[in-house]
Amino acid sequence: MSKKQTDYLIIDRSKWRTGGDIGTNNQTGKGNTALLNKQGFMCCLGFRCNQMGIPKRLLLNKGTPEDIQDWNIPDLVDEECERDTTFVRDAIEINDNYNITSKEREKKIIAHFATKDIKVEFVGTYVK
Repeated sequence: MSKKQTDYLIIDRSKWRTGGDIGTNNQTGKGNTALLNKQGFMCCLGFRCNQMGIPKRLLLNKGTPEDIQDWNIPDLVDEECERDTTFVRDAIEINDNYNITSKEREKKIIAHFATKDIKVEFVGTYVK
């Protein structure tokens, strides 16, 4: 029996958009929260989609993985490729929560992605 390899996701804090609406407490990054916004910042799911091979041009100004057409995105969009999964909705809740600190958010993201055997590593420094 072969051992399952761990999947890795790297999130660059200098390009990570968190904390919900613009101007809220504990927000990082610039612009609106999206998979990729016009200022070049991504939510945690944007990093994941890009890592899975989806080009940034298809992520631009998309709110969630279900907004990306014609891509099979395991664990992010249901089998009919129509709706975000519970995993996605929970990740959005963590990413956009403005009532938690960046340190708390990182811990929650690490724990959440671990439920799918994805090890998350954070690099870089935050942009406020």
